[in-house]
Amino acid sequence: MKYEKGKLIILFVLFVLLFNLCLINFCNAQVTGAAWRDKTPAQRAQFQTDMMRTKLGLDANQLSQAQAINLKYALTIAPILKENGSKLNKIQRIKSLQEQKDKELKQVFSAAQFQQYQTAEQQFIKKISDAHP
Repeated sequence: MKYEKGKLIILFVLFVLLFNLCLINFCNAQVTGAAWRDKTPAQRAQFQTDMMRTKLGLDANQLSQAQAINLKYALTIAPILKENGSKLNKIQRIKSLQEQKDKELKQVFSAAQFQQYQTAEQQFIKKISDAHP
């Protein structure tokens, strides 16, 4: 059971980090981890916003709000990723931040857009789970 719990934690961390950085499931292009490490939080947030605009069909007001939310959380998560502390602590903090971000985005998106956003998250988790049996 302990092994399974550890595996789930690792899978969740991979999901949160990758999803938060670039919404990979929305992205048609391949982006390497090294390329993202070189990006600033503002560049990561802009990429996320562009993907949301394209894939979710955001209007100008939604786009502005999503950009602000993406930037807020990219700036908040960036220092956590660079810390040398406990991985479990990082996981818990990032998970909490992702949940807060989702709540804020839910207020911006229509019900259909938020469902599409959640579906992308679930597909990405499955993709990571399948890649790491």
